[in-house]
Amino acid sequence: GWEGQDPCSWPGVICGEKSTPGILSSADETFVKSISLRGVCEHAAAIQRKEHWTCDLPPSLGKLSGLEYLYLNGNGFQGTIPTQIGNINTLKALYLNSNELWGEIPESLGKLSALEKLHLNANKLSGEIPPSLGNLPHLLELQLQNNELTGAIPDELGRLQHLVQLDLSGNELEGPIPSSLSALTHLHALLLNNNMLQGAIPDDLFGAPMRQLSRVDLGDNLLTGPLPLGLCRMDHLALFNANGNQIDTDPLLHCDARHGRHADEENRRHCQDELRKGMCRKLHGAAGSEL
Repeated sequence: GWEGQDPCSWPGVICGEKSTPGILSSADETFVKSISLRGVCEHAAAIQRKEHWTCDLPPSLGKLSGLEYLYLNGNGFQGTIPTQIGNINTLKALYLNSNELWGEIPESLGKLSALEKLHLNANKLSGEIPPSLGNLPHLLELQLQNNELTGAIPDELGRLQHLVQLDLSGNELEGPIPSSLSALTHLHALLLNNNMLQGAIPDDLFGAPMRQLSRVDLGDNLLTGPLPLGLCRMDHLALFNANGNQIDTDPLLHCDARHGRHADEENRRHCQDELRKGMCRKLHGAAGSEL
């Protein structure tokens, strides 16, 4: 348990030191650098023993200046995400996934200018994805899957130039896939399946700058129109799925990672074989060119 006056001695808390310049000398100040906790709400409920008690995230988290890593996933937290978390401008990783959080994603998270990983997946979050998330210049991973998010995918997400993984699957998102996502030239995984996305897949999404994509899942939406011909030039694809849409292409629109998640080279070869002998032959034929 968290006992004593020194939080740096508490389980799951890591502290660091920073020098504060003074008139005569520099003073070393201890600050909380990392928090990683498990079983918080279960432990607190045993202490509280109240019938209608909820385990909320405290707004005071926003006062932890210097905090770089906040791992509170899988603790059973309820309530909303405190807007004050957006004040921690040193934060690099924010893991609030696999809780029972509800309400909207705060716009203030767009102020976390040092953030590299944002995991809010597997909660009960609702409302629209804040366009302010496009203001995170160092973001590598954005995981918002398995919530109750609605509205359109913001065009502003196309400004996340270093993004490697974008997972918005398992929500209630609608509207078209923004063509701005084709600016994410470091993207390896694009997972938009199990939503209500409409319209045609943008041609630029499978253009030359996006050749590093290895996992693309657009399945179980309301997408229409032909698949972009650029799909057949994607050399790194190890998983592709567009089944469960209204796309006029046969055979089935997928190649799965049948050799396991970590057998990248084998999965790539399998995917290329499936694409070239199946849907790509049809696409080239429709375009009046030879495979």
